[in-house]
Amino acid sequence: MLSCLAIVIGIMESLIPRPLPWFKLGLANIINLIVLIIWGFRVAFIVLVVRVTGVGLILGTLMTPAFVLAFSGGLLSIIVMNLAKFIRCSVIGISVTGGLFHNIGQWIILFILMRHSSLIAFLPLLLITGIFSGLLTGLIIWWIENKYKLGRILVSNSSLPDEWERIFGIRNLLYKENFK
Repeated sequence: MLSCLAIVIGIMESLIPRPLPWFKLGLANIINLIVLIIWGFRVAFIVLVVRVTGVGLILGTLMTPAFVLAFSGGLLSIIVMNLAKFIRCSVIGISVTGGLFHNIGQWIILFILMRHSSLIAFLPLLLITGIFSGLLTGLIIWWIENKYKLGRILVSNSSLPDEWERIFGIRNLLYKENFK
């Protein structure tokens, strides 16, 4: 269910006009971050694979450089966000870390594929946009958390509350205990 929601958000996000051709807000990563915090790395990895593959199939970018960049950035992002979660960063801090490392992962793969030294000049702009998109997604999650009076559920990594079931339409079979 959450993978489908992430795919829909990813497709909708591709329809938003971009100030720069390669820049996306990363709104589908909101779902990945929520899944990572509540259910852990393994489930977040599954959601990432399903989301990137689903969006790639629907938009026609499967197995293209865009697909490879999206997957590599997402993978590095959830690895580093998982580490940030264990050192007790806030949701916004985890999200900014994820946005930053998502772009770093994409830049590393792009540098490997293109092998051109001029890509180094592109790195500062990628870091700035990664921080911006991570801050935006973190603030959205923080807003949802506060609007629905969820307390510190995302940082405490406790069980999924009834409010999250109501908001996201999640059924009992998706509880964290079922993925151990």
